[in-house]
Amino acid sequence: MKSKRQLKYKLQGDKPKLRPAPSPQLVQFEEAVRNRDLQTLVWLIDSGVVDVNQESAGGETAVMAAVAANNKQMTADELDSRHPDCRARIVPCGACGLGGIVAEHLDRHKADECKMRLVQCKYAPHGCMKHPLFAYEKNEHETMECRFRLVWCPMGCGQHVVANTVQTHPIKQCAACDSPRVPSAVASK
Repeated sequence: MKSKRQLKYKLQGDKPKLRPAPSPQLVQFEEAVRNRDLQTLVWLIDSGVVDVNQESAGGETAVMAAVAANNKQMTADELDSRHPDCRARIVPCGACGLGGIVAEHLDRHKADECKMRLVQCKYAPHGCMKHPLFAYEKNEHETMECRFRLVWCPMGCGQHVVANTVQTHPIKQCAACDSPRVPSAVASK
């Protein structure tokens, strides 16, 4: 049984026309369009092998294929392998793991923003020996743990005293604590 195509040609008397084999340049052009290879497309256009209005098998002109190739999204691995020294590439912080940092800002991040950078307690000049102290620990240490932080007098005199001197404060310095009183924290228990 003959196919419809064979019947069509038999009725019309036409024979199917064979296309000539595509030139190697045309094959290269089609492959560059398919792979969105900007460098090859530009070379083919600049060298005159392909006209800017040359259409690919998909109907896309050479110039439009070059524009699309230029806008092609690259993965981070492709960018790193092609441009390892690019200052605009996106990198993660090796210390805290934060991603999305522009490479040229990485040093600033590590010095000023990284939660894993080493910092000093603000009470170090007064004797705090907590070292090393990570940035993410600093706030809790300075407000809750440091023995050199300032706290209110537990006897209620309203004075700020250094946390490690709270035990001796009512005896030596507290003018409002003339008579020994139980600290408010202890009295509430």
